Amino acid sequence: MDRNSKRFATSYLVIIIYFVIIWVLEYEFNLSGAGPRGIIKTMVMVGFTLGLMNSVKFQIIQFLKFFVSVAAFFSLLSLILYFGYLAGFLTVSWSPVEGHFSMVKGFGGYLNTSLDFYQASSGISLRNQSYFTEPANLGQFLMVPLFIGSYIYGKEKNKVFFVLQVIIFLALFVTFSVANIFGLLFGLFVYYQYFLGSNSMGRNSAIRKALKFMMVIVILTGIYQLFNISNTTDRKTVFAKGENVALPERWERNVVYWEEVKDHPFGNIEFTSVNRSNPGMVGYLLIAGGFPLAVYFLVVLGTLVVRVARRSRKSEHALVFAGLFGFLPPFVWDGQFSEAYFLFLLALFVRMLQADRAGEFQEFANICEAKTGRS
Repeated sequence: MDRNSKRFATSYLVIIIYFVIIWVLEYEFNLSGAGPRGIIKTMVMVGFTLGLMNSVKFQIIQFLKFFVSVAAFFSLLSLILYFGYLAGFLTVSWSPVEGHFSMVKGFGGYLNTSLDFYQASSGISLRNQSYFTEPANLGQFLMVPLFIGSYIYGKEKNKVFFVLQVIIFLALFVTFSVANIFGLLFGLFVYYQYFLGSNSMGRNSAIRKALKFMMVIVILTGIYQLFNISNTTDRKTVFAKGENVALPERWERNVVYWEEVKDHPFGNIEFTSVNRSNPGMVGYLLIAGGFPLAVYFLVVLGTLVVRVARRSRKSEHALVFAGLFGFLPPFVWDGQFSEAYFLFLLALFVRMLQADRAGEFQEFANICEAKTGRS
């Protein structure tokens, strides 16, 4: 385990100890009701996962390929349901979901519909969701595998991985999640603007620099157009919100949580059962562990982001890291820091940093180059 992994593992341990102290002092070691025990269990599990990733026999490239394949499998199932239902080949029904409102269910997962809320003049009212609680969560799940799979395909030139990437992208797109499409464009913007051309692959190539400039212009134009169509007074597309309510509404949610935390500086997780509106990652950090947790966790997260950015600017394998910058914007908007997948991804990026420093990605690239050179 390298220095970064040890620091990250120590950070996890500090947060676990903090929650144990809160659990004992604030919640009187409650085993049946509200309390941070669920968060503690998740963090312990992800801690063990980080340990396994640092075992001698762990092969990062094989694991990443498996990760992308799993994402593509669930994407394919969701697309079969989505397009199968639209084509009339599959049937769906309203199904009760524990801890959630009833959802439209069929072969391959759920379809998201809020009746008239997403009804657009184009007729699209369904959004891809798979087995997640909402389309945005599916988009977050697919974001990192999309970038990693693109990196693997770029090295191997494997047609199978090209098909997997098409499946993942299509599944993400038909979630019609504005936050995730913004995230995807932002991840591409960061990659093309700051990473591509800063490493040895692009430093001396005028053609690549011109391509980078054109891609940045295209991405920025896409972000501007997406903002326009998602903040109109009508609903011509499924992206449109009908009115610009998302930002003010999310701000009001955070104000409600902020007022609660001012009276409970070490958090009050019971408040989430009273006010179920999701305030996003920062609001949930405050309500789960108060000001100390929010400050400490954001410092840990910010440190990881900076290290990934610095490493990416030096690496010829920057695309494999770009998924972090595509994932974070939608997750900060709509995620909760204690989600197992989020904590797993942080551990995975720490391990990927170690792999890049140790030359594991370069070894993979060399093998791919040798194979494609012979073919």
